[in-house]
Formats: sequence, C-alpha cells, structure tokens
Amino acid sequence: MIFSVKNDLSDDRKGWRRKLKDQNKISKGTYVIKTAKNNTNNMEMCHICANCPDRSLCENRTNIQKMKKCIKCKDCVNGENCDKFYINLQHRVTITVGRDNFGKPIHKIFSANTEDEALYKALQYKKDLDRGIITDTIKTNKTICEIGREIETKKQQTGEIKPSSYIRNIDVIEKFEKEEWGNRAIHLVKKDEIENYFEEMRIYSNSSIKKAFNVLKKVYQVAYNRNYISRNFFEGEDAIKLPKSLKEDKGIKALSMEEEKQFISFITSNNCLYRHIFLLALYTGMRIGEIVVLTKEDIDLKNRIIHISKSISTDLNKNFIIGTTKTGNGRRKIVMNDNAYAVLNDALECMYPNERNLVFCRENGDLINRSMVNAELRRICVKMGMKKFSMHAFRHTFATRCVEAGLNFKAIQGFLGHSNITTTLDIYADLQDDFKRNEMMKYEKYMKEG
Repeated sequence: MIFSVKNDLSDDRKGWRRKLKDQNKISKGTYVIKTAKNNTNNMEMCHICANCPDRSLCENRTNIQKMKKCIKCKDCVNGENCDKFYINLQHRVTITVGRDNFGKPIHKIFSANTEDEALYKALQYKKDLDRGIITDTIKTNKTICEIGREIETKKQQTGEIKPSSYIRNIDVIEKFEKEEWGNRAIHLVKKDEIENYFEEMRIYSNSSIKKAFNVLKKVYQVAYNRNYISRNFFEGEDAIKLPKSLKEDKGIKALSMEEEKQFISFITSNNCLYRHIFLLALYTGMRIGEIVVLTKEDIDLKNRIIHISKSISTDLNKNFIIGTTKTGNGRRKIVMNDNAYAVLNDALECMYPNERNLVFCRENGDLINRSMVNAELRRICVKMGMKKFSMHAFRHTFATRCVEAGLNFKAIQGFLGHSNITTTLDIYADLQDDFKRNEMMKYEKYMKEG
C-alpha cells in the first residue's frame, strides 16, 4: 500500500467516513481470534471450563479445534483469565473488487485491530484501485477474439448494433484470429505485438484500420473493466494511437455540371441497366440502400412525395433483407422535383411484378444490392472514359447542385437525412472552382459598395 493507516486516520476522519458511506459494496464485522497457548501448566483453569458440566465435546479440553466450537468457549473474550488461548478482537471489512468469469463477485478482506483502521484500509484500497494505482486481476484464459465475440454478440442481441454491423465487426475479429496473439490469453499479449500489427495494417485504407482499431480498443476496455488485465494498452500517456494509412484517402467527389450532363445523356440514350436508380440518386440525393427497397406504397405521385422509411441490410447469415434506415433522421419525406417525378413515373411502368411491390428488383423479384449497382456503374465509367466512382458520388453531386443553386443548408440536411449539420456543411469541399470564384466576386462587390 502507498499509505500509512496510523498517520492518515487523524486526517479528516469524518470526511473519509462520509465517503465510505457512498461505497455500496462494503460490509464490516468483528471477529474473535483465538490462538492456542503453548505452556499453560502453571495457569489456573479457565472458570468457564471449570464450571462446565460436560467436557465431552472438547474431549476434556485436549482437542483445541473442538474447544473453539464450544458455544460457551467460542464467545468468551476474557483473554487474561484463559489458560488455553490468546484472545484478540479483529475487525474485518469486505469489499467487492470485480467479478469472475461466471459473473460471481470477487471479495477482498481487510483486517485491523480497530474498526476505523479496517474501514480506512478498505476505502484507501478502493480509491487506489479506481485510480489504477493497484489492480487486482482475475486469472482467465480468455483470448482477445473470445472477448471480442462476446462483446459483439451482446451488442447484436440487445439491438445496439444492426446485423450488418455485427457481421462487419466479426469479420474484423476473424482477422485477429489469424494472428498468433489473437489466440493467446489476453493478459499474455504484449503491447508491441499490437503496435506491430497496426504498423503492418498501414498498407490498408484508413477506414479498414479504424474498424480494427475500434474493435480492439473496446476489447481492451472491457477486459480491463473485468480485471482480466492490469493495464489497458489503449489508455494513458503511452497509449496505442490510431495509425494513419500509407494510402491517400480516395474521398468522394461530386460530378461537375458538365460531367453530370454527359453521364445522364449516356445512360438514357443507351438504355443502361439501373438507369432509373442512377437518375433517382442524382435528382434526390437518396442513398442507394434506400432506393433499392422503395415500394409503390412509398411513392405518392399525386402529392409528389417520396416516403423513406427503410434501407437494404443483411441478416446474420449475410442474406440481403429490408431493414431500417441508416440513422433516425434517415426516415424522411422528399418532395419530388420534376426530374425525379419523371424518373419514377417511368420506373413504375417498367417495374417487374413482385410480391413486395418493389419499384426496383431483379426479374425474379429478388432485391438488387449495392454491389450489383456499383459494378454496373464502374462498367459505364469505363465505356465513357470517366474516372471510376461509386453511387455515393451521386449523393454528393445532388447536394453540391443544391448549394450552387443557393438552397438553405437546413433544407439540404433534410433532403439528405443527415443527423448532423456538420456532415452537410462538408459539401463545401466539393464545390467547383467556378462556383467558388463567383461567390468570391459577390464578396468583393459587397466590400466595394460598402
């Protein structure tokens, strides 16, 4: 311990006692400690034993252990007149310091000659434990991967994450299992092994590195809270930091006005597969996952409203299903502009009959997934001689056109279903040079007139 009970007891006695009341996992008690005396021939027999009518239980005082169980003898605290035992009162305080692998509480006992000393020892230990100065670890053979699977399974079962997120995190854990340290008890894993793993991961994208980092960081946080480890490698001054990829972030760039016109002309004149999906994304900013699960009931042509309440997802078997929107703000209504209205009218006339009334589906009624649409988009880019991009670029393109048209940012946030206005404001990074130049000219004109 890093403290002296005798010195510290005199300081703020009422203060630390008050703090002790807040510790709901502390219990206390007083116990009689009896130690057998060696030479007792010259001592007079204890008056309790002398007056005992039946000494058969203790075998006429020859069995020390049985004497301690005697009802009359065990409660006696008169050590001065006892010819068999040294008698001391011991005060004990018990605190809960964690739980074992089965969830049962783990107790630690503190003993002292006075109740105050025992209580103070317990409180000081609890404070040091909370501050990380000392740590009681629980022996466990659980590996990083086992703990990680427990965490993700619990999150999925309680609805904290979607099945798609669960699958993605389990895929990360399966990569850990390919490493030797991933199959070793977590308390035996060395910090430099984790650091070396992330150093090797720098050849991958920042997105892939961040996923692995977050999963592993959560594993160590839980392991530390369960007292499986004495130190969390992801906390403190020398904590493991999120490494930066050696790859340059691709980023998602909006199409210029000219590129957008060329793309629209190409897919409409060539009757390209998924053209209605491409056009709807360009004219509404909807996510691809929201578009491919639209049903006839979601389309209100009379009032020109698109009701967005779901998105494509995957179940635990990696099958595509209709799930909830990406965020709560994803549930929204979009007012159709003339272009979107025309696209949906045409799409409804071309839709395949299917049980779920999906506006867009495969000929057999199955869901169209993101990979299928993005693959076709890449093929179109090759044919057009354009730099390849994904469906998400259409969302940025729509938002950029909205900004260029002078629309209010709160309105754009509503169209896109962003939960945070900051995400919407990031559109500024995609604005074209000509637009920025015109905006600067407005500023210059204002300053001159002022």
